[in-house]
Amino acid sequence: YWSIDTRDAMEKSISGDGYRPTLNSYMVADARAIAALTDDVNLRTKFARKADLLRTLVHERLWNTKDQFYDVVSPAADSGIRKQKKFVDPGTQMQLAGVREQIGYIPWTYGIATPDQDIAWKQLFDPQGFDGKYGPTTAEKRSPRFRFASSDQCTWNGPMWPFATTQTLTALAELLQTRGTSSIGSNEYYKLFARYVLAQHLTLPGGQSIPWIDEDRDADADDWIARRMLREKNKQVGRGNYYNHSGFADPLITGLLGIRPESGDTLHIQPLLPEGTWQYFALDGVPYHGHQLTLVYDRTGARYHKGRGFQVWIDGKIAAHRETLGSLTVQLPGTKRP
Repeated sequence: YWSIDTRDAMEKSISGDGYRPTLNSYMVADARAIAALTDDVNLRTKFARKADLLRTLVHERLWNTKDQFYDVVSPAADSGIRKQKKFVDPGTQMQLAGVREQIGYIPWTYGIATPDQDIAWKQLFDPQGFDGKYGPTTAEKRSPRFRFASSDQCTWNGPMWPFATTQTLTALAELLQTRGTSSIGSNEYYKLFARYVLAQHLTLPGGQSIPWIDEDRDADADDWIARRMLREKNKQVGRGNYYNHSGFADPLITGLLGIRPESGDTLHIQPLLPEGTWQYFALDGVPYHGHQLTLVYDRTGARYHKGRGFQVWIDGKIAAHRETLGSLTVQLPGTKRP
């Protein structure tokens, strides 16, 4: 694919199975990464151009102006996906699906979306959009095909998936920490993260709730769908145990608590935890560029006895401090390489 240089050839290459926000956003990020990492000037120029062209194609092909959301496009006529056993032909080729899906938020992860497209985030907590007690649904509730009947345990037609919520939290953190928007804010990020935490539990027969990561669950009921369906069929019920289909540490550390990894010796801390939500927290022993980071927030100073406010410690020494929870910029004391 990366040997392709013309717009028409590039478009044909990525359109075979239908355009998708996920795949095409990843490809933009891949091209940018290659351009940033290479020392070859010609290669850098080539892949920077590819990234820009792909970003343009994502806007042109995937943004549904009617629904104001990034959409999925149906497969081309000669796509191999149409030959798959479970494929149901909707009678369309290379057309917008006309239904909002949670993967439509992925372009924000890579800075692909523009400010006028931020209106899409209004759907996250819309009762007819993706709103759910345990996190967002993978397809909008207003769709007539929402949670259509299926014998498959792994459906993406509306259940909540911890993996998909991880992607959405990552995309939202990138938006809020880079340029911000009036469409959604840190209070909504915390609300989504709290539901993310609530979802990743299992209620045992005796009523005890334990930490748990499974496959798909009902977004509004205490029901891990795949687990229940397998139990009803007296089949293997341990498939989902510790499924590891979640990136829990990432949205906690980089989003909620605000450590934003970057090259160079300057570290920006931008917590998305709203002021006044927690009275204290501590994140200790985080390896970063050869150093050990510690974040400490103590509203009164009575919890950790290190003083009031928000502090950043590097290698056991305080490097930055402010009285309230918020952004901090820290200069690393010389990067140590192993």
